[in-house]
Amino acid sequence: MIDIPGDRLSIRFFVGGMDCRAGIWFFDFYNRLERSAVDAPPGYAVTIVAPAGLAGAIQSIEQVSTGEGAKPGFEKFAVVESVQCSLARHGKHPFLFQIPSRTSLDNQFA
Repeated sequence: MIDIPGDRLSIRFFVGGMDCRAGIWFFDFYNRLERSAVDAPPGYAVTIVAPAGLAGAIQSIEQVSTGEGAKPGFEKFAVVESVQCSLARHGKHPFLFQIPSRTSLDNQFA
């Protein structure tokens, strides 16, 4: 989990029941004060920062699959391991963060 500077939210990572060797990680937004998952607040946008061919906005799984949002608190995102992402928030500097790698998970349970 990564705390977002100047915010009550964190970005929480998990493998989502998939074999982590697939190289896909899921993340959501987590309210540390309420201790619960929340949807991305209005005006929050996460994008991939390079490498070539992967740059662009990350949409929630629910938005991509149904064109609709998720039930409140159930919104999830998926992205490949090790890429760097940027979180844009209205009136704040972009927050850069890196998606974990399979190696970091292997080391955590070694």
